[in-house]
Amino acid sequence: MKPPSRAQARRSLIVFAVALLVLSATVEGLIYRTGKPLESLGFHYVAALMWTPFFASLAARWVCHEGFKDISLRWGGNEGWRAAGLALLFPVLSGVLAYGFAWATGIATFQIQAERGGPAASSTLVDFLLLLLTNGGLGTVFGLSVALGEELGWRGYLLLRMRDAGIPRPILLGGLLWAVWHLPLIVTGQYVVGANIVLAIPMFTVGVLAASYFFGYLRLRSGSVWPAAIAHAAYNAIIQNVFDRSTAGKSLWVGEGGVVNIVVEIVLVVWVARRSIVALRAPEQRDGELRVAAL
Repeated sequence: MKPPSRAQARRSLIVFAVALLVLSATVEGLIYRTGKPLESLGFHYVAALMWTPFFASLAARWVCHEGFKDISLRWGGNEGWRAAGLALLFPVLSGVLAYGFAWATGIATFQIQAERGGPAASSTLVDFLLLLLTNGGLGTVFGLSVALGEELGWRGYLLLRMRDAGIPRPILLGGLLWAVWHLPLIVTGQYVVGANIVLAIPMFTVGVLAASYFFGYLRLRSGSVWPAAIAHAAYNAIIQNVFDRSTAGKSLWVGEGGVVNIVVEIVLVVWVARRSIVALRAPEQRDGELRVAAL
């Protein structure tokens, strides 16, 4: 598929942005009217919100008469398998290092939380490992049902159109837009990311930027959107459902807006990409595969 011209790509980005704003505002408005935290609402609210980036990209493709070949739903061969393995390993390693440090130093307390409304479960290593295995497997597969919606929009469309439009630092800028997309529900208290919202918002933004680089790296190195979607689903399932659930209360140090988590994730992202920083300015197309040269 021939990449669109810069002018065409910029028009596509405008349509995508408008469609995303309308769709997201509609869904978030419905969530806000409930007056309840997002985690206590039905799964359909989360699913509707996380699929808005895909439907925004669908609108842009339709309005701008674009095709679908660049979505890259193919697996990506051996590179796809390596990227998928890295996608699953990243949240486990990140969680062990960040939460392990917090639990060991006493700045956070290890305590497996029972289902909402029930007593705390016994805090044993076996309980934790079972929780990790369950969420690393079935939890990640289930999470793909919503994470794919975001990745088809963010990394499957926005990132590529920003590259085609000649926008500098597309992963950085796309990550900032992704972080801002979360802010309305964070500010209203319906998506809780930390114990102190004033500190949590900037820390959450930095964490989203780190994730954006990692997911973008997987997408471009494999030429497939699947590793990025797996990484997104695995992160939500493992960090939120395993490590957060195994930590008593909210903390400034761990969680999506936690200081220790952010530091660990930044270090890991730099380590993962140290030999292959993605260069988006001069991508090559060969046999339908996106090849990315190293800087």
